[in-house]
Amino acid sequence: MTGQLGERSIGSLLGERFHIPSYQRGYRWQTRQVRELLDDLLEFQRPSQRHEPGSFYCLQPIVVVPTKDEDDEDAWEVVDGQQRLTTLHLILGFLHKLLDAEGLPRFRLSYATRPGSAGYLDAPKAQRRDENIDFHHIWEAWCEIKRWFDEDYSGLKSDFLRPLIRGTGHGPNVRVIWYQLPPSERPISVFRRLNVGKIHLTSAELIRALFLSRQSGHTDLQKALLLRIAYQWDEIEKSLQADQLWYFIHEGPARYATRIEYLFAILMLQQDRRLEPGDHGLFITYHRYFQECTDPSALWKVVRELHLALQEWYEDTVFFHLVGTLVTLKTWGTAPTATSEEVIVDLLQKRALMTRDRLEAYIRREVLHQLLPRLVDRDEALEREELAVSLRERLASMAYPDSPQRRPIRGTLLLFNSATLLRHGSQMRFRFDKLKNSTQGWDIEHIRSVRSEMPGTVPKQRRWLENVCDYWHRQPGPSEDGSRAALRATLHAEAGEILAQTPHDKRAFENLYLRILELFGERETSEVDNGLGNLALLDASTNRRFGNAVFPIKRREVCALDKTGTFTPPCTTNAFLKYYSKNPRDMFFWKEEDRADYFEAIWRGLLDFFCPDTPATAPEVQR
Repeated sequence: MTGQLGERSIGSLLGERFHIPSYQRGYRWQTRQVRELLDDLLEFQRPSQRHEPGSFYCLQPIVVVPTKDEDDEDAWEVVDGQQRLTTLHLILGFLHKLLDAEGLPRFRLSYATRPGSAGYLDAPKAQRRDENIDFHHIWEAWCEIKRWFDEDYSGLKSDFLRPLIRGTGHGPNVRVIWYQLPPSERPISVFRRLNVGKIHLTSAELIRALFLSRQSGHTDLQKALLLRIAYQWDEIEKSLQADQLWYFIHEGPARYATRIEYLFAILMLQQDRRLEPGDHGLFITYHRYFQECTDPSALWKVVRELHLALQEWYEDTVFFHLVGTLVTLKTWGTAPTATSEEVIVDLLQKRALMTRDRLEAYIRREVLHQLLPRLVDRDEALEREELAVSLRERLASMAYPDSPQRRPIRGTLLLFNSATLLRHGSQMRFRFDKLKNSTQGWDIEHIRSVRSEMPGTVPKQRRWLENVCDYWHRQPGPSEDGSRAALRATLHAEAGEILAQTPHDKRAFENLYLRILELFGERETSEVDNGLGNLALLDASTNRRFGNAVFPIKRREVCALDKTGTFTPPCTTNAFLKYYSKNPRDMFFWKEEDRADYFEAIWRGLLDFFCPDTPATAPEVQR
């Protein structure tokens, strides 16, 4: 949907005719929206506001198509923006004496199905406000305008009106974004696209039209440039629609109607320009920047170079993991330390000043300070031996479920996964898209369940027993002596009896629960159960499904997820497969030595990440 895009001052609309077609609903703005518009207009006019030459306050888009009104006069059919136009008409109506003194008309609004609304809009009366719902909202808006001027506006009404009717080029003024549809567009179809499901004209569509409208000449060169920009625009948006690229540089799916808008937000941040509020704040901000440039093709080149820089990082396995990890750590969770735009802008700035090796070292250092702040001084040279001791102490202090520690634990497990793929030079990539695009979110899973988390409700207790029975039924047991095999058979039979009982016997369950844990070597308790050596990263839905199942059941489920191609962080799968255990003698138990070996692997993996060019020497592992 590419039409003619520009802006028009409110003064240039005076005398125009606007027709509201039958597919539009009536006026529905609430008094809050009317007041917000008046407040914004007043804020723009305050003497404290410093306006650059040619500055203006820009309202949201008015989408129109040429038509004829009921008098067969040239008019504009309003496809989008009726509410703003109606409110402006009411404000000008309240100030009509000042307009009359200047010999200026208002613009005219007519309605295809509500002809009486035009007359009532010109002269709202209290006694007619309840004739229909349109009159009611018009009257409420009129009263709010009068109340605002009487109670909140202390200046001269002429001072408020002047920027509204001032033409462009005569100092600060108020304008609307003016979007005229091409003749080939069907207004009703466009209206549905703009309004059904609350789909609005996006900032990206407006910015795209901005580029193309400035290039719409008749020479072959201008036509070729227009076609090239249109093609490249589509190619960039298509590439950003690839989730693996998008979630590598962005924290989530929200905030942008189209993903190319992210690039323009980054560009504005690079220019230290704060985005205007509202649905089209990005467009308004970029439009002002665009107006300052005499060569739109140069601006488009900057957009392409930004996209190419991000694409370059994405295709480089090392920078894919470094940048992706840093963006995730800084934006993950409920207390982010930065937006993804801020992270990318900082890295682009460093990229322009640093060699590849220095930039890589910078990102590793930023990850260290993001994940483990104050572990070492920010400007201090990293000495591997000293860092090894400090890092081990910090990792050993992490414990679930301390809420201040939850984020470092998740970040540590994320980095361990990313660093593992990076260290081994694998062409495999960590799936940041799966991590961030999960509707359930990600959580910390105990590899071996903690005894204190015994199921407390009847449904959870029964589900726990059903999982154990199913496991025993489908999974042959490990090599067992006669007494152990007999105990297993006895416990299996008792579990079946409890499941068959009505009502459920909670006391019998608690007794059986502890005996089953003892069989699987999970009855003993120690603080290490909540330490890093017993924790893994897992999606929240699988985590909840596990509950506090015993280790072999969790192991079986993780293997099943891996076989079906369901994403599980690689280090989580490795842990349940006992990949990190030096002597994985028994695959059905998660023992103290397994926890120690897993903790050692995490510690060494992070140490190698932060000091990649020095040999690994470490203090003796404490078990």
